[in-house]
Amino acid sequence: MTSTYDSTMFRETFESEFTYLNGFMRNVRRFGHRTAVIDPAAKKQWSYTEFNMDCNRLANALKNDGVKKSDIVLVQLFNSPQFLFGYIGAQKVGAIFNPVNFNLSPGETAEIMAHNKPKVYIYDSEVVETALKAIELCSHKPEIVIAVNNSKKEFTAPEGHILYDEYVKNQSELDPPVDFEPHIYDEVARLQTSGTTGTPKGVPLNNINEVLSAHDVIMHFPLNPTDITMNMTPWFHRGGLHSGGPTPTLYIGGALVIMRTFNPKVTLEYVERFGISFITGVPSILTLLASRQEKKPKNRITIQGTTYNIDEDIWESIEWRKVLKDITVKAYWNYQGTLTIQLDDYIPSDTERRDKIVATLCRLLKDGYGMSVDEQAGVVTVARKYDYDNDGQIVAFPSGSFFEILSRFRLFVMQNRHYPFMDGEHDEIALRKWYREVGHGLVKMTDEQKILFEN
Repeated sequence: MTSTYDSTMFRETFESEFTYLNGFMRNVRRFGHRTAVIDPAAKKQWSYTEFNMDCNRLANALKNDGVKKSDIVLVQLFNSPQFLFGYIGAQKVGAIFNPVNFNLSPGETAEIMAHNKPKVYIYDSEVVETALKAIELCSHKPEIVIAVNNSKKEFTAPEGHILYDEYVKNQSELDPPVDFEPHIYDEVARLQTSGTTGTPKGVPLNNINEVLSAHDVIMHFPLNPTDITMNMTPWFHRGGLHSGGPTPTLYIGGALVIMRTFNPKVTLEYVERFGISFITGVPSILTLLASRQEKKPKNRITIQGTTYNIDEDIWESIEWRKVLKDITVKAYWNYQGTLTIQLDDYIPSDTERRDKIVATLCRLLKDGYGMSVDEQAGVVTVARKYDYDNDGQIVAFPSGSFFEILSRFRLFVMQNRHYPFMDGEHDEIALRKWYREVGHGLVKMTDEQKILFEN
């Protein structure tokens, strides 16, 4: 391939520097004093500086034990600080972080162990029997076996194993020297399927995978450094690690709340206590949250969005919209099977007012867009004109277009709380002001439509 310029320096810099770890370290430098991780169960928080120090303790311990580039660090952990230390710490020495389902049987765990041949095995004390049996069954024996005990129960590490706190004790909190050549195509994480369609399989993820996964979620939610997230599912799978989990949150510089196991009562308490802005889970969790909120409502619901893997039929059947009343405009669109719900505290919660706001907002979209409004569900579906076939049927839903408009509308509302959104008579005036100051250029209208709208 011929080039119009010498791109050698750019390629070399990009391929060695555009790593997930460098993105995280940028936040350590920029947001060192700000909260990175919250562990309510342990009643402890880490700033980015403090969190990096604990990651360094593990990284230096691994390095001192000869763990090097491309070695496997297999972890069988619940959502916990040690899971996060392993995720970042392994990257600091060039190792591959390999999270595994803690619900697997000893045989399944042994099969993964035999295939991946980890040099390090870190497990939770709750699954010690699985760990012992798996090691016994497996022909490959990890050189370093570490037990994490976050329970209040006494636990003695089996012979040949070491407790995590002992393993990192007295280790340096400084960044370990980089004695390997990082590359964007280096494998940094290896997820495991749980074998529901056969035997467990490994899914390698390189630096570019991690960086772009983080960017994808950051833009899709969207996330910013002031957000506080909590993924209510285990982090060992992609939906846990990447969707509102550690990968995007630590990359953007936000704060991550640790939930070891899901509990609807505890979830809503955490939302109220920490001001969580995004929660992630599965549809059944959403139903349980709604049931809990209906029985014992929390007053301070700060959630800006929830993300679930869900299909339209399930979405239509969910009754929780009647319970979590901060929802203003709900946008549904196909985006890799993901549903995002935008919430806002500054728009009136009653259905009639919301429908009026949605209808007014839709009038901005006359030219170049087609839309349908389900007033009962409060769902607005939008498609560009060229996404209709000759019979006027929608054939595709563009991701991002309407979502971007709604996001900017929400930002405008938050920045202009003094505008009379709450009295019911001036919603349309405020929306027109938003169109003139923010929406113009996003929304195309003919001159005739602009005149009608302004009048």
